[in-house]
Amino acid sequence: MKLLKLKINKSNTCGGLLDELAIPFRNSNSATDQFSPICLIGPNGTGKSQILQNIAEIFQLIFSFYLPEEESGKPNNELEFEIEYLFAETAKKNTQVKITRKKQVKIKPL
Repeated sequence: MKLLKLKINKSNTCGGLLDELAIPFRNSNSATDQFSPICLIGPNGTGKSQILQNIAEIFQLIFSFYLPEEESGKPNNELEFEIEYLFAETAKKNTQVKITRKKQVKIKPL
């Protein structure tokens, strides 16, 4: 699997530091059969670990939705995000996946 894009619309971690953060990791033409690491570099306290934590929480939320019998942890239901990634279905076929989670806003009639 290769991450393409991540947008954290709202996160309840680190005091909103990551809210509205968009990270383009690579383009959709990236080969999934080649090693291409990504490095997060920056001073202490800038949210590098929180980005990784949010990615882990996104996939925990997805697993708990699609495979509730296999996910025993409690997902972060406050997280709003958009994530795109590629995975290799076969040696020659990549599948691009985009998952979005936004808070549903209820409109009250006047």
